[in-house]
Order: sequence, then C-alpha cells, then structure tokens
Amino acid sequence: MKKIYLGVLALAIGFNAYSQSYSDDFESYSVGDYIGVESATWTTWSGTTGGAEDAQIVDDQANSGSNSLYFEGGPGPQDAVLDFGGLHTEGLFNFEAYFYIPSGSSAYFNMQGAAAIGVTWALDVYMNTDASIDVSSGGVNILSSDIPNDEWFKVAFVINLTTNNWQFLLNDVSLGSWANAVNQISMFDFYPATANDLFYVDDVAYSLEDYVIPNLNAGVQAISIGAIGLAGQEKIPTITIANSGLEEITSFDLDVTYNGALTQFNETGLSLASLESMQLELSAPVTLIAGSNDLVATVSNVNGMGADDNPNDDSNIKNIDPAVPALGKVVIAEEGTGTWCGWCPRGAVAMDFMADNYDGYYYGIAVHNGDPMTNEIYDAGLGFTAFPGAKVDRVSVIDPSNIEMDFVQRVEMPASGTIETGAQWDGDNLMVSLTYSVIDDIPSTWKIACVLTEDGVTGTTGYAQSNYYSGGVTPMGGYEDLANPVPASIMVYDHVARTISPSVSGLSQAFPGGASIGETYTFNFSFPISSSWDADNMHIVGLLIQSNGNINNGGGSTVAVALDNGYVEGQEVLGIEELSNIVSNFELYPNPANNSANINIELKSEENVSLQILDLTGKVVKTVNYGQLNGVYILPIDLIEFNSGMYIVNMWIGNQSITQKLMVD
Repeated sequence: MKKIYLGVLALAIGFNAYSQSYSDDFESYSVGDYIGVESATWTTWSGTTGGAEDAQIVDDQANSGSNSLYFEGGPGPQDAVLDFGGLHTEGLFNFEAYFYIPSGSSAYFNMQGAAAIGVTWALDVYMNTDASIDVSSGGVNILSSDIPNDEWFKVAFVINLTTNNWQFLLNDVSLGSWANAVNQISMFDFYPATANDLFYVDDVAYSLEDYVIPNLNAGVQAISIGAIGLAGQEKIPTITIANSGLEEITSFDLDVTYNGALTQFNETGLSLASLESMQLELSAPVTLIAGSNDLVATVSNVNGMGADDNPNDDSNIKNIDPAVPALGKVVIAEEGTGTWCGWCPRGAVAMDFMADNYDGYYYGIAVHNGDPMTNEIYDAGLGFTAFPGAKVDRVSVIDPSNIEMDFVQRVEMPASGTIETGAQWDGDNLMVSLTYSVIDDIPSTWKIACVLTEDGVTGTTGYAQSNYYSGGVTPMGGYEDLANPVPASIMVYDHVARTISPSVSGLSQAFPGGASIGETYTFNFSFPISSSWDADNMHIVGLLIQSNGNINNGGGSTVAVALDNGYVEGQEVLGIEELSNIVSNFELYPNPANNSANINIELKSEENVSLQILDLTGKVVKTVNYGQLNGVYILPIDLIEFNSGMYIVNMWIGNQSITQKLMVD
C-alpha cells in the first residue's frame, strides 16, 4: 500500500517541526500497471507515462506481499523517477529500497541534484554483473562492496543535508560516510543503463525531517584515498573533520588505523566555525594490502571536553579492497568522444583520472568522432552509437564514468602475453616493433594491432569543446567553470587516437598454429608521421586481441622509450603505403566497388597468396586462397553478396601482409 504524509508531525518526530515521508510496497496496484500512470509521485524522465519509458508492476518477485517494480534491458528506455516534491538542500533525508538482481545481471539508479531532471547528478549507484556495488559522484568512486544475487537486499542512505554528511548502508550495515560533491537532492531515477540490467525494486520509502544542530559536535565527515587502487600502491589518506555543531571547535584528537598501524593527531589552536570543515593528510603514505580491510578514523576530546554532543558521527570507516594485478597485465580503455558532444568532458576527465592513478597498468585511447581529430577507420570500427561511451578491453559499451570499475575487474584477469615496444626513424616514417612474449598458450585465431596516440593536441577550427557542464553544480574536473563551448584557444586534448594498424579488428594469422609459453613473436609496423603530429607527445600501444574481439592484454610506451629500446626485426605488418621487397606493384580497384573488385599485383618471387575480407566488427566475411603465384596477376574479388559499407582487405603474401580499406556501394 502506498502512503504519503506531509506536514507537521511534532509528536511523532520529537524536536523536528517538519516532516515529509513516503512509502510504496506496490501492493495497491495490479500486475501490468504502469507506475507513472497509477501514482502521482512516480513519473518518467520525459514525463511521458504509460509507455516503453515507464516501468510496470509484476508479481514474479517481491520482497513483501506479491508485487514489485520491474526493469530490464538497456540502455533504457525505462526511466522510473521517484519525485521528492522539489529540490531539498537542508534537513535529514532517509531513503531505502529493496533490490533483487538475478545472477549475471546488473542494476543502476541515480539521485538527481537539481529541480529539473537531467541537469545535475548528485549520486550514481551501479550494481554490477560480478555482484559488486559502486557508489560514485561526479565520476569519482566513493565506495564499493559486494552484494548478493538471487535474493532481496536492502539499500539505504542517511543524508544530513544541513551538515553535508552522506551515509550508505547495505542490509542495515553502514559502509561509510562522506561529504558529497553535490549536497542537494530532488528525485531518484531507476534506469536500466546497460544491456545486462535486469532487476526488481520493492518497498521503497523516504523521509525528510528538520535537523536541529547540536551545540558541540565534531564528526569524521569523510575518508578519501582517491582511486580504488592496486595492491602494493602507496596512498596518502585524507581525513575530513567537520564542525557539525553550533560551537566553534578549537581542538580535537584524531586516531587513524589501517593494517595494524596507528597514526595519531592532536590538533590545537583551531578556530573551526559551525558547519565548516578541515582536511588532514597522513604524514606518510600507507601501502595498500590485498583483501578487504578497513581504514578507521575516530575523532575525540573535542575542545578538551571528552565526548561531544553527538557520538554517532565520531568514527568513519573506509573499506579498502584494492585490485591485485595479474602478471604483466595492462588494461586498454577506448573512449568514443567528439568536440561536438556536450557531455564528452565527462569522458576526458575519466581518462585523465585513470592515466594519473593507474600508470603502468592502463592505456587510454580517445577515439574521436565527427571532428578534426577523427580517424575514420578507428571510429567506424568501434561503432559507438552514444557519446560519450567507452569500452574497457572491448568487453561492452559503458559510460566513461565506469571505466575504473571495469578496470579493477579486468586488471586481475590473467594475460596470455606481454608486449614490448621498439622503434626507429626512417625519414618521416616511424618504424615500430611490437614483441609479444607468450606467458600462456595463445590460440591461432587471436590477433594483434598497434595504435599511436598523442597527448597535448590543440587546434583552431573544430577544436572548441561543447560543454554541457558549464555553470552547473556537478563537479567535472573544472569544466563546470568553463564556457560552453570551451574556446579552442584553451582546449588541450590527450590520448587522441592518431592511427591503428593493420585494422581495428587486428591482424589475422598473427600466430599460425598458435603460440606456446616461452615463445616470442615480433611484428613490424611503419607509420608515416604527419607534420601536424608531435612525436614527442605520442605513445605506442600494442593490443593482443582474442577470438571474440575482447582485448586480452595491452602494452606500450612513449615513442621516446621505444626509440631507446631499439627496433627489433620481425614479421612485417604492411598497409597500402608500405610494400615489401617481394611485391613491386599492388592496386585494389575500383574503390569504391559495387559487385566486384580486382587486385593488380606483381610478385618478384613465388609466394603463396591468400586474401581475407573483414567487416568493421572484425568478422571474416570472405576468404580466398589464390595458391602459389609469381609474376603479374589480376585477381578478381566477388562482392555480389556484400552489403554496402566499409571493409578491411588483408592480402597475405608468404608470411607478410598488406592491408587496405575497401568501400562497397
């Protein structure tokens, strides 16, 4: 039964003069009802209720009674929005809901932080396919934990908007509190954000009450270590102490413990005013250890008075469960972006965050769309349809704010080969070698590819960045303080994908017959470097690509480091601009083609010649073996059954390959 109470409830809430509360167990509805139609409190993102965007009542799962609210598939179109009756900036807000997520599925909801929907995200909550939950704000992870699958569990928030103290509870157990970047709320949005989302919601309730500030009260408002982190990394925790009382705080003691070590502070001579806060950093970093361990901070002896007037916020806990990287593992994130995309600053901030916090275990590649930095083959091959978007090791399309969450999962997965770069200059051509050292058997169907990226890219026409964060309250790496668009004169783009060879899907037959542990394979690439590129700001990134298209491992370095490593001779991976010494002529025509195309080729010696054509997803759509050839040939290619679009042609001549794109009309 749904219940709404608004108004003065002085007897029920004691010292509080105002209270607003709501609860809904969905028992008053019929199966198949749309929640936005039947309830005045629920709506949808667009406000259009009763259709695909709305959520329906079902009776196949329930935490209590027989009914619940059901969400499936993504992204969208469902968007069930629980409106809190306006924007709230002070008071004590409590929220709880029960979730049921089947094994292998995921869920998502967010808190909106503006009166109008879609302007400010105060909080994002991701419940992942690996039975974990991540709470984040402004693209920064706040806390993570495990959740159960195939059973109902309770999610709750206790939010003191007056003092900016946000607390998250899972099955009534607090997982920590923090000062939120956006300290205001207006509504909850339950949304199936990915294709894996399938979940039920039941017994939703919230309340908002006045909050009376105590006289003397110091609280541990937040504990921060930045990124989730890797085992063995050093971090300097930051502890935020808030004066959540009326009296000025002049002194306090603070104890911080992690991994058996105690750090003590005795702060005196302070003048911390009511509702102000201060931050303390540990004098020495802590080394993150494997496993789930708590960092605990406790404030005491406020103003030399012993206990203060509210002991409930004296301690805070930060659970730290760092990822343990697999041997030689380097995770690759490819981001779909464009200067025309107003939300894409979110992706740029996420990519910089990852590069700063996970150097040596991560490479980010910004694949631009529809702007002067676009590499058409790379852009088309990844096939982003929503921007910003990201793929971590090409597993699935996610929002860039989730890159870190996917990274910590992928970095623990074993790698089958490590990659070392080498390079030398040949005029304006950068000659690159990638040496793959096999640490676990590699199937013959796996592929390799090489990417060049550039940092510090600037320009004029087309380089102004559209910026929907301008003037907003959502922190976004400083973009909230910049204009919309951000002028090209102050924009600097990093991680820009300049080129990929031989194709997005990679080189077929890279490991004929498979590769065994202990073996090494070296591949050579030649990249003409444009005069507009700055090789001093470039990275070389190698990819090891599985049969299903996922990236098993990456590896790379700056161009400068690769030059120091030196160039290693190996198997040539050739594009149309580079022909080997066994081929004196190569021409693919007509291009674009219709029902057929031809390859005009002249061979200097007898070699076996074969051909593969791949679509931009990496699927092999045609294979032809022309046998042993020597001399001049015109080799026909039948395209009668091909759909219109771009294709990649790989011509193998002996143990060397030539790659060219082919457009079919």
